[in-house]
Amino acid sequence: MKRALVILLSFCALTTKAQIVRDSAIIQVKSHIPDSLPGRNIFARHINWVQGTVLAPFLDNSNEDIPNDTTYMIKPGEKLRIGTAFNLTGARMTLNGVVDDEPFTMPLNAQAKTSVSLNLCYRGLSIGFSFSPLHLGGKNHDTEFSLSAYSDRFGGDILYHSAETYSGKFKLNNDDGSTIEVPRGSIRQNIYGLNGYFAFRWKRFALPAVFDQSWIQRRSAGSGLLGGTMMLVDIKKLVSAEDPNQLKFRLFFPAIGGGYGYNWVCAHHWLIHFDMLLELVPYVFGRTTIGTERQRFPYTYPPVMAVGRFGVQHYFHRCFAGLKMMYNQITIGQTDELQLITNEWYLSLFFGVRI
Repeated sequence: MKRALVILLSFCALTTKAQIVRDSAIIQVKSHIPDSLPGRNIFARHINWVQGTVLAPFLDNSNEDIPNDTTYMIKPGEKLRIGTAFNLTGARMTLNGVVDDEPFTMPLNAQAKTSVSLNLCYRGLSIGFSFSPLHLGGKNHDTEFSLSAYSDRFGGDILYHSAETYSGKFKLNNDDGSTIEVPRGSIRQNIYGLNGYFAFRWKRFALPAVFDQSWIQRRSAGSGLLGGTMMLVDIKKLVSAEDPNQLKFRLFFPAIGGGYGYNWVCAHHWLIHFDMLLELVPYVFGRTTIGTERQRFPYTYPPVMAVGRFGVQHYFHRCFAGLKMMYNQITIGQTDELQLITNEWYLSLFFGVRI
C-alpha cells in the first residue's frame, strides 16, 4: 500500500513538473509573438499587432479610446464598407502674362471624364479604384489615383491627376487680337497633392460621415477646420526638345489655412454637408520655360487656395447612397509677368453597404 502511494505521488509530481515545463514553453513561444492582443492563432495575433502599431496612425480607433459625444455622432458596428460610384471630373487652367512685350491670355479646358469606381474602406482607411470607358477605348489618357484616411479629428488624401486633353486658344491682347488654336493633346498637366484637415469640435462633428461613411452623424453640428496642403504642379507643352515654342512650368508649394464645416441632419435619415477652407501659400518654388528663356516663376504674396466640399447622403439599414462634390482653385503669379489660375472639380454619385 505504501509502495502504491509513493508511486502515485511520484507520478503526480512528474506530471505537475511536465505541465510546468509545457506551460513555460508556451509562454516562451508567446513571448516571440510581437503583440499582446487576443487572437485564435498566430496569424490573427500578428494581424492585430500590425493594426495596433503600423496602421494605428491611419486607422480610426476613436470609438475605442476617446469618449465622443454619442448624442451627436457614433461609429457603426461594421468596420468594413464596400461602395461603388459614378464619377465626373473636370479641370481648367488659364495662363496670363506678357511675351515679347505683348500681353496674352490662354484659357484651357480639359475634357470632362466619366468613370466608375469601387471603394473599400476599413476603419477610416480608404482606397479607390476607377476606370473610364473613354480611357479603355483609347479616347482619353487622363488618369487619377487617390488614397484617403479619415478619422473624427483629422484626415488626409494623397492625390495624383494627369490630364492630356486640354484645349483652348492663345490670345494676344493687342490691336490685332491674334488668336492661335491650342488643339487637344498638346498640353499635359500632372498634379501631385497631399492635403489634410483637423476638426476642432471632433467630439460632435464628423466630416467623414459623408466622405467615407466611417461615422454616423446623429444630430446637426459644425466645427472650425484647420487645413494644410502640399502640391506639385507640372505643366508641359508636348513638343520635341528642338521646338522653339517650348512651354514648361513646374511649381511646388505648401499651403495652410482654415475654414468651417457643418453637418445638417434632416428627417428620415438624410444628411447634408458643406465645408469651405481658404489656405495661404507662404512661398512658391517654381521654374518656367517659355521658348528658350528660363526664369523663376513670379508670384505676388500671398496666393490663396480655395477648397470647397458639398455632400448629400441617405441611410437605410446597412446601406447608404448619395452624392458628393469638391472644388478647388488657386491663383499664382501676376498678370504683368506670368500668372497661372488652375481649378478642378469633382462630382460623385455613390452607393455602398456596411459589412
